[in-house]
Amino acid sequence: MPKANPQTVKYPPEELLFGRLIAGPIAANGTSNVQNIIRIEPRIICSTGLSTTRTDNVQLHATADVLTDVINLNAGALQGIDRLNPLQLWAAKAYRLWVENKTGAPITNRAVRDKYLVEALNTVLKLRWGKELDAEDERLEAKFDLRRNLAAGRLPYRFPTLSEWELSRAVWVARLMTAGAGSDEGIGDTITIPKGEKAILTAIASEAPDVVTDEVYVKVDRDKDQADYLEINIAALPNSLDWVETLWVPAVEEMAVRLVCQNAQAGGHRVRYQYVRAPLTLADKVKWGLEMTAEEKTNAEDHDLYDRIAAGIYPLGA
Repeated sequence: MPKANPQTVKYPPEELLFGRLIAGPIAANGTSNVQNIIRIEPRIICSTGLSTTRTDNVQLHATADVLTDVINLNAGALQGIDRLNPLQLWAAKAYRLWVENKTGAPITNRAVRDKYLVEALNTVLKLRWGKELDAEDERLEAKFDLRRNLAAGRLPYRFPTLSEWELSRAVWVARLMTAGAGSDEGIGDTITIPKGEKAILTAIASEAPDVVTDEVYVKVDRDKDQADYLEINIAALPNSLDWVETLWVPAVEEMAVRLVCQNAQAGGHRVRYQYVRAPLTLADKVKWGLEMTAEEKTNAEDHDLYDRIAAGIYPLGA
């Protein structure tokens, strides 16, 4: 199982990608969980998309916090596994995504792909989603007049992608992989990140020579302490290099992307991924709790970064 979840996210916001092949069987008129997250705070998550094989007698359901069965989607009426059906479904306490088999017989090998964003639960997000404020939140609300700024529409949530001027490099890695039984091969070299930079895994695509029903994964090691951080069954990815799945997984030490094959497969798996490199900013260090010099701390205080980031208004301003 992948180790990525709201509790193991180190560099929010992160958009985590999951791909599963539910071998089953899922019993007739039975269910199987895809996600069952019961510990989210002090983070908040947003389910951003899902996909599954098109089948008329299968339903996808989700519950977010107290919103029971907030989505109930017929798999036959969705786009197929080669497309992602976008969502925006927020949860702060609990989130469950599950498959319901409405046929009269068991089903096996159900491919499901989903992703969700994990963000720090700052004061603005607490206000936006009606969460209780503590004393520090109240101080920040008063300092930046957050309620009135939200009411005025001045603080929309924006996923903080990188501007063009911030990028050092955008790199594609593309390999033809053997995927022999028991193999565990790097898709390209381990990415060693220079001091003062960050690397962000932003896209994955794959193409298998045949239908993949056994266990073949793209696995991602992040930094030196999170091996198998992501574990994506390629049967749940679009089986075409023309369709790329996006994600957002930063690292500050190193990153390795591997193809792991548990059972014999036809050779010739084509896999590619993209990562971008950019400077590690002072705002990154404040938000992620990274080590700073005395000069950097003074600079952060001079620019009011600690309060602005805790409030959730950096770099927007209020």
